[in-house]
Amino acid sequence: MAIIMSNTTRRRRINLSLSGVLTTLAMLVLLSQLGIAVFEYARHGLAALTFPFPLEYGEGAILDQVLRLARLENIYRPHLAGPPFTITHDPPLFQSVQAPFALVFGPAFWYGRGISLVSTLLAALFLGLTLHTVTADRVAAAAGGLTLLAFPPILQWSAFDRADSLALALSWAGLFVIVRWPDRRGGAALAGILFVGALYTRLSYGVVAPVTALIWLLQGRRYRRAVALAAWLGGSGLALFLALNGVTAGGFYFNLAAARAPSFSHVGLMAHLTGLLLNAWLLLLGAVGFMVVERWWYHTRSWPLVTPYLLSAAFVLLFVDRSGAGPNMVYQLAAAFCLAAGAIIAWPGRSSWLRVIAMLLLALQVNWLVTWTRNDYAPVTMQKASLASEIAHLSQIVRDAAGPVLADEYMGLLPAAGRPLYLQPAEFAQLHRAGRWDASELLASIQRREFSAILLYEPPFGAPMIVARWPPAVRNAIWTNYEPRWWTPAQATLAYVWVYVPRQ
Repeated sequence: MAIIMSNTTRRRRINLSLSGVLTTLAMLVLLSQLGIAVFEYARHGLAALTFPFPLEYGEGAILDQVLRLARLENIYRPHLAGPPFTITHDPPLFQSVQAPFALVFGPAFWYGRGISLVSTLLAALFLGLTLHTVTADRVAAAAGGLTLLAFPPILQWSAFDRADSLALALSWAGLFVIVRWPDRRGGAALAGILFVGALYTRLSYGVVAPVTALIWLLQGRRYRRAVALAAWLGGSGLALFLALNGVTAGGFYFNLAAARAPSFSHVGLMAHLTGLLLNAWLLLLGAVGFMVVERWWYHTRSWPLVTPYLLSAAFVLLFVDRSGAGPNMVYQLAAAFCLAAGAIIAWPGRSSWLRVIAMLLLALQVNWLVTWTRNDYAPVTMQKASLASEIAHLSQIVRDAAGPVLADEYMGLLPAAGRPLYLQPAEFAQLHRAGRWDASELLASIQRREFSAILLYEPPFGAPMIVARWPPAVRNAIWTNYEPRWWTPAQATLAYVWVYVPRQ
């Protein structure tokens, strides 16, 4: 009997030792892949920070709004009559944070991109801290947080001067506060302020995290805290709306709702969802599997957090967010996948073998995400960075122009040169197609040849930008009254931009 017990004990020790070794190896494999992803994120972010010119169309409008706020100008005009033909589709928090930098350093893109990059790191941090609070598992927390940086849409978009990363960070900070201090009297107030901050950064962030926080409180039977959070959300959100709408003479509501053109593209949505299905299907299957299997196998504290966040993120993506068709569409869904990934690693606490499998599968998934980044996302930014000398030439043309300048892809060169935007072509082309804007005044200005230069982006790849951003009548007026300037007998464009000057 003693010999049998000794053999059983020995086998148990060998199994424990083997499982410990395999767990350590799996963890090292996962951390190595996450390290590669973080390196790619840092490399891409540094390249964006040091690039002095616009990397993306929307950066121009953001910088123009920042400079106007720094001058205490109203960025929410209550009408579309008369130039400048500009519109502000988002609440003002992101631009307001940049305004002090604009006063100190002048017009530049680096501080907006820096805020976006730091915000993404904070979002990953708060996501990881939330996971650690719920699971008490450091590996799961680190894996969930760092996987966020591996997602190509987040890697690319967070390097732009765009508001989504700040909104994501504020929403996750609020969610962490609720999960970490659900019973503290000031927790609901602080979380409510953070959620309202996310809402007043990007409107589409006013659903997922607040709904998840309310469900988390309700499932824990913290009804008073849930009511307090809802009161803070509704009260402070409404008060801010009334204040901003009053100060802007109704322009705040007009810009965010009444003047919004139906720019949503189902083609763009399907393209991004297809990319996720092809390149992140392991995370998708894991998230769905966790929501379903957890209920009848081994219950966890993380399920009431993961499930509402994942379902509400999918709902917002499919039915609520109609602001465009960029990579930012999948921001919150990507965060939901990362939250589920961390929960899955912490889930099989009683089975080290399942934990090993979960970590190895996540390592494989991160490897696929890095490959996706290198193939489809990083080249877009790097390709523009490789055209720095030609874009610098365009920038000098803008600076030297005697009169106003029109531009589309590189309209950010105007505020970077201290010039106000005259027109946001993509937005007003959409408004024109929707019958909400009359282009006759712009046409008259073109026919009078008031613009010293018109910069039209026509790359030989992708969709024809000029068709989407300029109505036919405007294009015809440009071609009738302006002529392209050739730089050499063999070169007609700079960075794929045709520079049109008035006909003599």
